[in-house]
Amino acid sequence: MSAYLQFIRHNMAGLGFGFLAVFFGNFGQSFFLAWFGSDIQQTLGLSAGDYGLAYSLATLGSALSLLWLGGLIDRVSVAKYVAGITIGLAASAIFMSQVSGVVGLVCGFYGLRLCGQGLLPHTGQTIMVKHFSKSRGKALGIAISGVPVGEVILPVFVVWLISQYGWQDSWLFIGCAIPLLFLPAALTLLSRMKAVPDEKSSEASATTRVLADEEEVVSVGRREMLADGRFWCLLPAILAPPYVITGIFIHQGALLEAKSWSASWFATCFIFYGITHWLGSLLAGGLVDRFSAKRLICFYLLPMLVGFTLLMLFSGRYIAPLFMICLGVSMGASGPIIGSLWAELYGTIYMGSIRSLITAIVVFSSSLSPVMFGFWLDGGGSMQGIIRLICLGFVLAILLASYGSFLSLKKSGNREK
Repeated sequence: MSAYLQFIRHNMAGLGFGFLAVFFGNFGQSFFLAWFGSDIQQTLGLSAGDYGLAYSLATLGSALSLLWLGGLIDRVSVAKYVAGITIGLAASAIFMSQVSGVVGLVCGFYGLRLCGQGLLPHTGQTIMVKHFSKSRGKALGIAISGVPVGEVILPVFVVWLISQYGWQDSWLFIGCAIPLLFLPAALTLLSRMKAVPDEKSSEASATTRVLADEEEVVSVGRREMLADGRFWCLLPAILAPPYVITGIFIHQGALLEAKSWSASWFATCFIFYGITHWLGSLLAGGLVDRFSAKRLICFYLLPMLVGFTLLMLFSGRYIAPLFMICLGVSMGASGPIIGSLWAELYGTIYMGSIRSLITAIVVFSSSLSPVMFGFWLDGGGSMQGIIRLICLGFVLAILLASYGSFLSLKKSGNREK
């Protein structure tokens, strides 16, 4: 904790920007948009299936757009990039206040998912990775804390806002507030960011070497990454948590029925999820700086595997908070570990391009789980069967990640020799 406090004190501007970018991205995250679902369906006369399809189409569209727009951060002014995203997010929120049909809903969701869930967190984390080297893990841990803080604060705020002004006027208020609150603060913090003494970079080229965690790493782009066997070994461990959690939360009604839990009790357990998500981010950030993400990538799924194993074996009421704690720890740890991993393997010169591709793949995969879980349940499958498959999938992902970690450490050892 003392190391964190000292680090924050010397880098308040940069860390403040990273945190705010991730926090304001919550306006496009599923947990925030979910609170508008029932009101939107009622106003527009949509069935649950139509509403889910609109959401999935918008999410898929945002994933495809990220492939190009996310990489622009490597080639344009960060201040202009942030201003453009902020205007896009605000315009999307205002547009949502005027939605009157399913086509407009898809367009509104697309803008919110692209700018909120995609580009703002992408920007905050990319700047942390590029700006910090020896303390990259702690920087990402602090920035990614914007998500769990939002999970604790924003649901209460949005429920009150909708109850007072309705869902459409709530979006109008949010759309006006975003540029007024975020943009001046973000631009001010960017202008005050200090240069990091141990960060060495030169002109962007495939052969440029940059300092990352005290070892030389050759910066490469997407093509070289996709040709690297380590990437494909590590990818299942990276995709598994968002894919599984999205499917489970969207179909939580089936989970509650299978376990005989009440909705109010499960909602209360989200507090445990938010707290452990935050603590997991901070703890993992420090561990990354000490041990490296290449060593930790094969361990971060273990808490989630434990949680789903408990869920598979037991049904008692007490399992719900234990399950959510396990999910929170793994999800919190994922940000600093995965965010640092790409810099350790592929350098930082093309980090915006690489991160945008990974983010697009993650968003795409998470959009599939609600549909696939739904088909399983509609076809007579049980939630217990889904949980068993999830446990098996996590075991396989951990084994593949362990092999990918071994290959990465072996390559680092050869380079040192």
